[in-house]
Amino acid sequence: MYDSQTTLTSETEITIDPSAPANYTINAEKSKLSGTIVDKQLTLDVYFDLVVDAVTVSINLDGTPKTYTAYYALGLYDGETEVSDYSPFAKAEGYVWNINGTFVLMSLDKAYFSSLLEDVTIVRNVASTTISTVEGDTEKVTIHEDGSIDAVSSGWTGTWAYMTGSGTSFYAQTVIRSRRFMDGGAVDGDIAAGFTVRGSDGSSIQFYISPEFNSIRANYGHRWEGNDGIFGNAGDGIGTWIIDSRAGLNIPKDNFMNGEGAVIGLSYKAETETFTIYYDGAQIFTATLAQLQFGTGTVSMGTGWSVGLASWNDHMAYFEDYFVVFGQATPTTAPVTE
Repeated sequence: MYDSQTTLTSETEITIDPSAPANYTINAEKSKLSGTIVDKQLTLDVYFDLVVDAVTVSINLDGTPKTYTAYYALGLYDGETEVSDYSPFAKAEGYVWNINGTFVLMSLDKAYFSSLLEDVTIVRNVASTTISTVEGDTEKVTIHEDGSIDAVSSGWTGTWAYMTGSGTSFYAQTVIRSRRFMDGGAVDGDIAAGFTVRGSDGSSIQFYISPEFNSIRANYGHRWEGNDGIFGNAGDGIGTWIIDSRAGLNIPKDNFMNGEGAVIGLSYKAETETFTIYYDGAQIFTATLAQLQFGTGTVSMGTGWSVGLASWNDHMAYFEDYFVVFGQATPTTAPVTE
């Protein structure tokens, strides 16, 4: 209440204009209403105590976390001071946000902080979004100005594009869509696309995901040689592991099949030599290096690995918002995208 005065009157016909709070400003300046009691003109100064949801936001940009408050519909506050410069939280080359364990490649602007309904811990992680230009690191891919990639393979050798690697463990993520659908055709559900990993000895392994047929093919060396092997049933000369419902695979394919695209992730934990694949928030497959050995060759990770994107067998895959985080074994919750 501000400078309150009370005047008694026997009249009951009182009008206030404007009558709805939406018609006047609350934050930018002190709000005023005009009132009339019969033939006497009144001016009322109105001050509001806003009741809004507030959450705590911990942001770690450089190793030292700082605590803010985010008010619903108002944005981010540093103590009692409203944050006006959101540029430190913008999407930046070489970094990716980890929000409560979920990796996000996007700008955190006022609209983002104004919509928060729960406390968040945000850490900026070092990441790579750069495709290597070294000869042999890309094959049959088109890299667009916005960083997105069209990958069209030609038969049995596949197509690929590697990001740079560092350290031992990693987590890689991308959004994958069907280029044929984007060009006006039907969704290519048997798209056979995903990740490729090259070990320290130059050997490589590919994980090709086909959502419509609920299957993953794990290949060795960008080739399709030797026999197919149902995962878990070893045999001589295996060049491809087939991973499907017989191995308990269950791909949540709806988002990809309706054209929206799917968020896929691949992690490698060096301590246990374990690969894990994530698909639209679900952990769909995990296997160790020992389980992923092939009759046509072996994979050695060690240090100095590279990880990238891959497509196979004349399919048209479209990749966007891809990155690899160094030294991170796995997200703690479902990966998301902007």
